[in-house]
Amino acid sequence: MDFEESILISENNFLWSNRSRKMMKIIKDTNRRNDILLAPCSPETFQIMYNYDGYHPSCFENLYTNLERFGIKPDDIPTAFNIFMNVQFEKDGKLSVLPPTSTAGDYVLFEAQMNLIIGMTACSAEDSNGGTFKPIQYQVLGSDNEPEN
Repeated sequence: MDFEESILISENNFLWSNRSRKMMKIIKDTNRRNDILLAPCSPETFQIMYNYDGYHPSCFENLYTNLERFGIKPDDIPTAFNIFMNVQFEKDGKLSVLPPTSTAGDYVLFEAQMNLIIGMTACSAEDSNGGTFKPIQYQVLGSDNEPEN
């Protein structure tokens, strides 16, 4: 947010590391609505914010359990870049999560600026996805623009 001077990160913006290095450039963003304000939902998020009693899957759990093989600990998980997440904010700063504005076929194309380990997860919070859960598709292209295995 600091170096892009915006909370609305989209096409032609960069995602920056906590050491002030450009990690990725957003080359194309057909929906232009993403979020960088909200942390990945955790089990505590569902208890505190949604009054959910019991286990609920969460992005934070998905990330830390799948990134631990790379030596990434739960406390190393940063605030996420939430693609297509429609977080609105009022003049008084109040945040609200509304259903996404994206439609089938929307996409975001990134260009890595350094070697990266990237964790991806599909949101499991009902408010963030209009109450529906659909698979996400992604493709990783190599430097020759061919899909990598």
